[in-house]
Amino acid sequence: MLIMEPEQNRTQPGRLSALLALVELIRPHRRLALGALAALVGTASATLVLPLFVSRFVDNFIDAPLADFNRSFLWALVIACALAAGTALRYALVTRLGEVMVVNLRSRVFDRVVTMSPAFFERIRTGEVTSRINTDTTLVLTLISTTVSVAVRNLMILAGGLVLMAVTSPRLTLLAMVLVPAILLPIVILGRLLRRQSRENQDHMAHGAATVSEVLLNIQIVQAFTREQTFRDRFRAIGNAYLDSVYRRIITRAALTASVIILVFAGIATVIWVAAGDARSHAISVGQLVQFVIYAILVGGAVSTLADVWGEVLRAAGATDRILELLALDDDINDPAVPQPVPTGLQSGLRFTKVNFTYPHRPDVPVLRDLSFSVAPGEMVAP
Repeated sequence: MLIMEPEQNRTQPGRLSALLALVELIRPHRRLALGALAALVGTASATLVLPLFVSRFVDNFIDAPLADFNRSFLWALVIACALAAGTALRYALVTRLGEVMVVNLRSRVFDRVVTMSPAFFERIRTGEVTSRINTDTTLVLTLISTTVSVAVRNLMILAGGLVLMAVTSPRLTLLAMVLVPAILLPIVILGRLLRRQSRENQDHMAHGAATVSEVLLNIQIVQAFTREQTFRDRFRAIGNAYLDSVYRRIITRAALTASVIILVFAGIATVIWVAAGDARSHAISVGQLVQFVIYAILVGGAVSTLADVWGEVLRAAGATDRILELLALDDDINDPAVPQPVPTGLQSGLRFTKVNFTYPHRPDVPVLRDLSFSVAPGEMVAP
C-alpha cells in the first residue's frame, strides 16, 4: 500500500548506446567542448613527444656537443611546462562543461516529471524519482567531467604510443602486440559482469532512497498503524541487499584491476628484457632503449587506466539509461496542443450520467459506479 515494490526489470544492465543521448546536451555548449578537446589533444601530444627529447638527451649525454645537450634539455623542459598548462586548462574546461550539462539534464528530467499525471505517481515512488534526479545525474557528471577526458586521453596515448614504438623498434613492438590480446581478454569478460552488477547497485540504492522518502512523508500513517518495526526491517533488508551487490561488484572490479596490472607489467618486463638485449648488441642505442621503455610504460599505463575507467563508463551507462526512462515516459493525460478558452457567461448547469471511477493502482476496486446527478446553475453540491 504505502511502499510499492520496484519494477521487475530494474536489474537489467544499462545500454552503452544510452550514452549517445548525452551528445544532445553537448551541442548547446560545443565551443566549450571543442576547447576542452583541443586541450586534451594538446596534452596527449605533449606526453607522446616528450620521450623523443628524453631519448636525444640520453644519446647526447656523453659524445654530443654541449650545445646539443643543452638544447635537448630545454626542449624537454618546455614540453613539460606546456603539458602542465594544458592539463590545467583541460581540467577547468571539462569540469565546467560537465557541471553545465548536468544542470540542464536535471532540469529536463524535472520538467518532464512535474507534468506527469497523478497516475504516474501511483506506479512509481517519489523517492525513486528523487534518487534518479540526484544520484544518477551525479554519476553522469563524473562521466563527463572526469571519465570521458581520462578515457580519450589514454586512448590517444595508447594509439600514439604504439605507433611511436613501431617507429623506434618494429621487432619489439611486434612482441608487445602479441601480449595485447591477453590483456584485453579479462576486460571483455569481467566488464560485462561488472556492467550488470553496477546497474544492480544503483537499483538497490534507489529502492532504499524511495523507502525512506515514502515512510517519512507518511510517518503519521505508519505510526498510527504501529508499523515502525516493519519498515525498519524492510529498510535494513534493502541495505543488506545493497551491500551484497556491492561486495560482488568490488570482487569483480578487484579481479579486473589485478588481472590487468599483472598482465600489463609482465608484458612490459618481457619487452624491456628483450630491448635490453638489443641495446647490448647495439641493435638500438641507449637513448632509443629509454625511449621505447617510456612508450611501453605509457601504453601499459593507458591500458590499465582504460580497464579501470571502463567500470565507471558502465556505471554511468546504467545511470543514463535510468534517466532516459524518465524522459521517455508516456502519460495517459496530456494537455491539448491548441487549448480552447473557457466560455464566459454560461447559465446552464452540469449533468453527470453513469460516472465510473477507479484508482490506477486498483483498477478492480471501483470508487464510483454508475453515478448520475445534475447541478442547476448556482446550485452548490454537498461533499
